Amino acid sequence: MMHPILFQHSFITIRTSYLFWTLSIVVFMFMTRYRGVNKYGLDHDRVTDAILWTFFGAAGGALFFDLFGKTVLFITGDPSSTVFFPAELSSSGGILCGGLAGIYKSYREKIRWNDFADAAIVPAAAAIAIWRLGCFFAGCCRGIETVHSEIPWYAVNYPNDPPGLFRYPYPLIESAFMLGMMLLLAAVEKIFLKKRPSVHTLLTPIFILGYGAFRLITDPIREYGLKNGGVLVFALFVVIGAAASVFTIYRSVHKTDITSAS
Repeated sequence: MMHPILFQHSFITIRTSYLFWTLSIVVFMFMTRYRGVNKYGLDHDRVTDAILWTFFGAAGGALFFDLFGKTVLFITGDPSSTVFFPAELSSSGGILCGGLAGIYKSYREKIRWNDFADAAIVPAAAAIAIWRLGCFFAGCCRGIETVHSEIPWYAVNYPNDPPGLFRYPYPLIESAFMLGMMLLLAAVEKIFLKKRPSVHTLLTPIFILGYGAFRLITDPIREYGLKNGGVLVFALFVVIGAAASVFTIYRSVHKTDITSAS
């Protein structure tokens, strides 16, 4: 049974989703700083600045993409554009703008942007996994209605939905995928970190490729049609991630061959 509200007294309301979202932010910030300083040897203060830029870039990008998408729907006369507020958060805009902001700040702070990216990407996967649990309890990004003769075992009836409406549990699906992605990236890092070319990132392109492909495949059960330019963003993720992954793996193997030959 879902418990979207953990505690309520007078004007004080503690929602389950708020706890998961707060935990997600805390995990990302502290885990990224720990990894950046202890595993990748980056400066503590500069990494902290880059993390803050990443956070605010992600928040701003998520809001901008949402409002931009609603504006486009309003201009085109789409009936779903009746409400601009309360604003929602676009995950595509958040990931894209947060990543760009973090890389830009790390470049300006003269810390190795590729090391910062790889230090942040494992915590990012963990944070998204936790964040989507918050989405599940909040009832947002809930998934489309299941159409079956019998109710599937995985179908979910949200508190705000009619009693007979069952949906795909999209937030739980993405949360599980991100947990698997986090474990995969941690394993790749442990095996190949020392073989990675010093000027290239190894984990980030794998994440971009995997997440972009995942969203392109699963967004049809997340909502009826991709909105807010999401299909273009995730298609771009797949292209960039594939190209960067192939290039980095090639350089890693090439570097290993040269070292062995010498």
